[in-house]
Amino acid sequence: MKLAGARSHASQCVAWYSGLTQKAPLRTGSATLGLLAGLGDVTAQRLEQRGSGSEVSFDWTRFLSFVSFGALFNGPVNTKLYTCYVRLFGDGNLRAVAKAIALDQLVYMPFIAIPMSFAFKDSITNGRIAPAKVWESLVVRWKAAVLGCWAVMVPLEFINLYYVPLRLRTAMSGLMSFAWMTVLSNAQSGRLRDDRADAAKHR
Repeated sequence: MKLAGARSHASQCVAWYSGLTQKAPLRTGSATLGLLAGLGDVTAQRLEQRGSGSEVSFDWTRFLSFVSFGALFNGPVNTKLYTCYVRLFGDGNLRAVAKAIALDQLVYMPFIAIPMSFAFKDSITNGRIAPAKVWESLVVRWKAAVLGCWAVMVPLEFINLYYVPLRLRTAMSGLMSFAWMTVLSNAQSGRLRDDRADAAKHR
């Protein structure tokens, strides 16, 4: 009985959110990805400080940079991105999904989305737009951010593009962004761990 009630509530929430994405896609995408980007950074900061033994502090500037990136760039772009992929490659088959993932993960994410996230972070941190500072950050942190993105987003993006209806893909991308923003936040902080090395130590 309780399970049936939970399913009913979940269905209502999905229908409500789907309606919002159709009525006000830009505002809904901005609010969703801004919120989840912030939650991702909060999670990342807690993970970084876990077991450090030092006094817990919160980097509000970094938090603001991720929220602004999610709300002002990532959210609005994601409301258009999946429709673009369908127009370019079609929908509903593995070949179309493979092409969309290739464009997304080999072009859009490493050369547009990730550099833009660094630009937001450095601009808010320094109080001005400084391309030289952004470039310095990218030289040091870009590879870790891209590898982390591929590890998290490729399998999730496959699920999103192959199984999720087009009208709900922006909502799904919001859920995916929580995981990605956690990884990206760690990469930008310079504290992203090598998971394989950690796993090897405990074998």
